[in-house]
Amino acid sequence: MKILFLMLIFMVIFYFVDKNKNKELITNKDKNEYIVRTTKIYVWIGIIATSILLTAYILALVFSEDKGELWIKVAFIGLILLCVMYSNSTISRRIFVNSNSDFFIYRTFFWKKYEIKYSDINDVGVNLLFSYIKSGRKTFYIDKEAYNFELFKNIIEQKTMRKFK
Repeated sequence: MKILFLMLIFMVIFYFVDKNKNKELITNKDKNEYIVRTTKIYVWIGIIATSILLTAYILALVFSEDKGELWIKVAFIGLILLCVMYSNSTISRRIFVNSNSDFFIYRTFFWKKYEIKYSDINDVGVNLLFSYIKSGRKTFYIDKEAYNFELFKNIIEQKTMRKFK
């Protein structure tokens, strides 16, 4: 029964991801500027997981007679930090694209911005979960399910004459 409940939760999450993704693509079709980003539901998943773990950790500290071992506290704090990093990654990682310019701007997990010219792209490709763009010594990864990724992919293929393989 628990497995069916978990499957139902994941199906609902994926439904909303697909629904919002299609809505976002429609609103950006006429514009020259758009943003490639992951879906907002990932931010909410990270925030909810952080809240649950943080609440459980605080309740365990306050109401527990046995304070537990150090490795349990470290594991809880590690999981909380992973959830916070997950939310930050969803918020921070974006690609700013103007279809009329000869470059795009890639913003990383640490909020650092890279201006990448289409002429500097060495290789593009797709692996199991991500697409990648190699420019110079750097490799940039993009979630294949990100909003506006197909539009961005088409622009790269047109401007660089390289196909995603």
